[in-house]
Amino acid sequence: MKRRTMLLAALAAVAGAMVLTTGASAAAHAGSAKAAPAAAATHGLVVQRGARNYAGPNCPGKGWNCTSAKRVLQVGKDNRAECTPSEAPPVVVTATQISCTIVQNGPNNQARCVERLMTDVATEDCTITQTGTSNSATIDQTVEANGGPAQTATQTANVMQTAGGGNNTLSVRQHVHQHTHVAGDQAQDIHQDLTSLQSATLSGNNSSTVKQDQNQDAHNGTSQAQNTSTSGVTPCFTSPAVDPNQCASITQTADAGNNANHLDQSIDEDMESNAASTQKQGSFAGGIDGHVELQSGTGKSTNDAKQRKSQSEKGKIAAQSQIDPMGCCSFSAQGNANSSETLNQSSAQDASSGAAAFQDLRIEGTVSSIGGTCSITQRGKNSGASSGDTVTASPCTTLELITDCEGASFGEGESPAFCETFVPETDFLRAARR
Repeated sequence: MKRRTMLLAALAAVAGAMVLTTGASAAAHAGSAKAAPAAAATHGLVVQRGARNYAGPNCPGKGWNCTSAKRVLQVGKDNRAECTPSEAPPVVVTATQISCTIVQNGPNNQARCVERLMTDVATEDCTITQTGTSNSATIDQTVEANGGPAQTATQTANVMQTAGGGNNTLSVRQHVHQHTHVAGDQAQDIHQDLTSLQSATLSGNNSSTVKQDQNQDAHNGTSQAQNTSTSGVTPCFTSPAVDPNQCASITQTADAGNNANHLDQSIDEDMESNAASTQKQGSFAGGIDGHVELQSGTGKSTNDAKQRKSQSEKGKIAAQSQIDPMGCCSFSAQGNANSSETLNQSSAQDASSGAAAFQDLRIEGTVSSIGGTCSITQRGKNSGASSGDTVTASPCTTLELITDCEGASFGEGESPAFCETFVPETDFLRAARR
């Protein structure tokens, strides 16, 4: 709720304006489009008045008022803004921080934010606020790190779309790849955060497609850690993760229109070293977290969510630990009888059999589509056990499923481990395989 309040306050403060700002690294790649005669500077802002206004590196052509300025106020029927490098993606920017803010007041608004960094310490941030008849937004954030031994990346995206009778459309991709062979104490940390609020009146529809993925590789360190640090980022309000490495909070509200959300979250962690004294992956506060709430008065709400995580540790003398909390989605797909929600969650942990290894894996799934249908599928696996199940409900007031896996290895051939999947209301053991 804190994040929603901040976004609402920001919208009220800039009502009627479109302001586009970028960090220094993005500004270095600005295009050379000239401002049209209808654009004038006022208090440091380039003001665009006309039927079609564009701010960014690639002017659409004849009939558009275009500017490459970084601070713009647009007043017109069609407003477009791009906060991108001038070259076609994928583009690598070798700075440590990119920030972009776009605010548009339509009626027809389009915004595109593309951020690229190649650095061991990276911060990417994009905020888009749109109010009009129809709104479309795209956010594409990428970090590639190939140095080390210490690597950190933070990606933040905030979107608020309010459509009066038309549609809201959102596409978000957050991708980070960290790779190091540099010897020493290796530490890799990633935090990805999305907050999206979409509201459509009358017969307007909301749709969002969100993909968050992380890939971490560490080799030949004397100690190794991946996603073990906290960030202080506002959580998704869903257990078990309280400070997740990957977080998506998605809200859609409609009157007679439809809501549709597609969420895909994944984390892959891999480390190996014959010299490492400790190998650590994950934390009890971190992991993957999704919070989805879709509400329609008479329309259909559909939520399709996937969460996947894998952890692999290979070492001869290392004390190993793997911790993996995961959760989704809340009271998520409310609408007419055609509403539905599907949640698919999986997690796998693999540690060297001859090392002293501790493994803790927890998956929590909660879905709801009152009057509609729901299903949850979970799969959990550690070095010594596995478990999984699928549950469905129709109608679906609330459906829950939990998978717990724990394991410890204190030497070759000794591996006390277990996995269980159960419905918490009845505490009924759905599946337990050793």
